[in-house]
Parts: sequence; C-alpha cells; structure tokens
Amino acid sequence: MCGFLFSNTIVDRSKFTSIAKTILRRGPDFQKYITRGNCSLYHSRLKIIDTKTRSNQPFTDKYKKHYLLFNGEIYNFKFLKKRI
Repeated sequence: MCGFLFSNTIVDRSKFTSIAKTILRRGPDFQKYITRGNCSLYHSRLKIIDTKTRSNQPFTDKYKKHYLLFNGEIYNFKFLKKRI
C-alpha cells in the first residue's frame, strides 16, 4: 500500500524527509517530495496494478497549481475505463 505525508506549515526539508523514511516501506517503488510555499507533499508508491510512470504521484495540473495525493484502489477501474 502507498503512503503519503502532507504539511501546510513551513517544515525543514531534512526533518520532513526523515519523517518520510518511516513510511518508505509502504511504497518502495517510487518516492517524490514537493514543496510549494508553506506546503510540503511526499508520496511513496507501491506499484501493483498500474506500473507505468504516468501514475507516479503527487499528480498535478499542467500549471503546477493544484496537486493531488491518492491512497487507495479503485476496484471498478476497468468498468470506468470503458465508459470514457
């Protein structure tokens, strides 16, 4: 299972990454750390079904204004994909 951290206060990067190491085992396949203003985001990914790099997180829009962290599984993804 993946893991993520979020902080909306100014946090020292070294302190934040040391905390992130505690959830590294939840997602050893890919990790990413992002800081924007006062916000810090970290995601560790465990690749099970979709192993493509397009699914690495945090997700962002093309302007890098909005970010999304998701932890879970969409069980009816095949059905939803057919509807698009």
